[in-house]
Amino acid sequence: MLAACSSSSKDAGAGAVDAGAAYADSACFACVEPVCAGALSTCRSDPGCAAAVDCALRCPSAGDGPSEACASACGAALDATGASAFEGVASCATAGAKGACASACGAVAAGDGAPPSNAAVILDPQTCAPAAGTGCSKCESDRCCDSTDRCQADAGCFPLNRCVAGCTDWTCEQACYDQYASSVATYAEILGCYGLQCPGADSDCQTPSAQAACITTGPCREEYAACFGDPESFMVYECATYCGADTATLEACVGACKDAHPAGGAAWDAFAACLMTDCPS
Repeated sequence: MLAACSSSSKDAGAGAVDAGAAYADSACFACVEPVCAGALSTCRSDPGCAAAVDCALRCPSAGDGPSEACASACGAALDATGASAFEGVASCATAGAKGACASACGAVAAGDGAPPSNAAVILDPQTCAPAAGTGCSKCESDRCCDSTDRCQADAGCFPLNRCVAGCTDWTCEQACYDQYASSVATYAEILGCYGLQCPGADSDCQTPSAQAACITTGPCREEYAACFGDPESFMVYECATYCGADTATLEACVGACKDAHPAGGAAWDAFAACLMTDCPS
């Protein structure tokens, strides 16, 4: 995937391209290209980065990206500005191949073949061009551009958001998730990024509540990202938000949510335990 492609000075080496089926012609890149349109546009505004990414696209496909040795050579002579833009493409392509484009890129998690977690995507800063405007939308564009691009490229992501927005109970939400099941991971990722990077309750999303600040900058940060980075644990989280605070029924309600999504139970438990111990409301 354009991973490990950035380095330090001068210009890209087009002579680094090997023989073989080009990554640009692969099913993986056909999916990744619209997902990473923003990062690619930023890269192509820099001549060095543009040359390097074109070089990497001509590299042999390794299934989930270009040949690592070839792509690394393409970016080996970039200056700091070009290297930063090239790394932005690399990060987006890596996340896309493991997230929204996992099927096209053949990516699976180690162990049981389940889709890999997007936790790292939620945790890591995303390289975004400064957006116009003000308020929460600017914060989200400035800090979650890659996640937003992936949602826009996923045909079901925004329709799922609109569907959920019209719900007032879990039965309705569950029906939305069932209808747009293939988009749940992308939707959970963008919500996770917004919640972590723009957690404020004010009009600019810059002044979070005490609990939100504890989660986003404190001891529960990684547990939060793991919960939202996995679609099954995200489903447990969403289901549990309707369980209320009545201790007489809460445990049974959350248990039913976990029973419905058993693969997400462990990540949910870790997040819930962290909230109870370190970030109580």
